[in-house]
Amino acid sequence: MKVGPRTTQSGAPQKASAQWKGKSNEVTMSDRRQPYKGQPKPLYHALAQSITIDIERGAHPVGSTLPSEKNLMSVHGVSRQTVRRALALLRFQGLIASRPGVGSMVLPAPQEVEAFPPIISVDGLRELLRRTELHHVSLGLITVNERLSDVLECRRGIQLSEACFLRRRSAASLPAGVVRVYLHPEYAAAQITSRIARGPIYQNLERMYGIAVTEVRQDMTATVLDKETADLLQVAPGDPALQVVRFYYSTAGNPVEVAVSHYPSSRFRQSIRYPLPPASWQAG
Repeated sequence: MKVGPRTTQSGAPQKASAQWKGKSNEVTMSDRRQPYKGQPKPLYHALAQSITIDIERGAHPVGSTLPSEKNLMSVHGVSRQTVRRALALLRFQGLIASRPGVGSMVLPAPQEVEAFPPIISVDGLRELLRRTELHHVSLGLITVNERLSDVLECRRGIQLSEACFLRRRSAASLPAGVVRVYLHPEYAAAQITSRIARGPIYQNLERMYGIAVTEVRQDMTATVLDKETADLLQVAPGDPALQVVRFYYSTAGNPVEVAVSHYPSSRFRQSIRYPLPPASWQAG
């Protein structure tokens, strides 16, 4: 499907216009959600729509690479800037992922993302466990490298037992995240679960070894996905994600379990609504 530049009544090409911020290929929220009322859409919107139609009819299957920028410019008769803005819009909509030197890869159709419960207390953690399932992937000993030692706050070179799971919602076709649970090798049996589990590992520590977990610390940070994690999640390496690290402490105050979770940005949403006391209304 070809997209060409619109022309004015004088026959001169009409320039596309849109709201942009920061980098020239960064799309604002209004580009995605607010329709243009009573005026034609910018040219890059038309190009993005054309590419979307091609994807939906199978011209560009999931996992394939879109034609190059130069090819799109030639086929549709548009400028490089128009092509780049169209691709930026498709990335924002979760239809493609672009990598330098590789091109733009077609992704599976985005799913409606159900909000995760706010995890600001033990009740929130229990609600997360209630709504999701852990599907077993692997279990084995690993040697902690420098990168992992920073995440787990432990010495580099020690051995830990690592259990890997996919966190899934029962009705979703794609996993919501990857969860890796780390224990001292002596307690590895606590990580052995059925193929699909709902209960937390720390409860097994108490049941099997008498180690009661009385406190949880949670750290959250933005990151990008490595190839192994991206493959498990069926997304592209380098995609943005939320990294959640939970430290589980015993009554003695020692960390006995660490769980590291990765949630791709396209599948994680958290919404919190809370009342403000009247005195704070004018504080902004």
